[in-house]
Amino acid sequence: MKEHMKRIMKEAKRNQTALLLLMVSVLQWGAEEMLGTFSFLAGFVGFSLLLGHVVSKELFSKYGWDVGERLNAAWKDRELSHALLAIGVLIARVGVYSAVMGAMVASLFFIRGGAQ
Repeated sequence: MKEHMKRIMKEAKRNQTALLLLMVSVLQWGAEEMLGTFSFLAGFVGFSLLLGHVVSKELFSKYGWDVGERLNAAWKDRELSHALLAIGVLIARVGVYSAVMGAMVASLFFIRGGAQ
């Protein structure tokens, strides 16, 4: 228990700037407003990740193989071309996730009224 508390204190010292900024923002806008904002952002990120996952599964399902499994097999067999192909597909999936997140941010920006 004592080591656990030491680790928490060490992490708090490491993140003291972020914690201080968080405390200042809570004092400025109030806890209720901050909780509303945090819950909105958590929902937004969660929905974006879920939508990105569905889109990438639909795009890459026709290939019929699991990228992580293929990458692990390629590293075990030391097959560079298969590993590069799997890494390329992983990078493409990250691109899909990023595109979905960007599209959701843009749509939210326009739905909420844009820059006015």
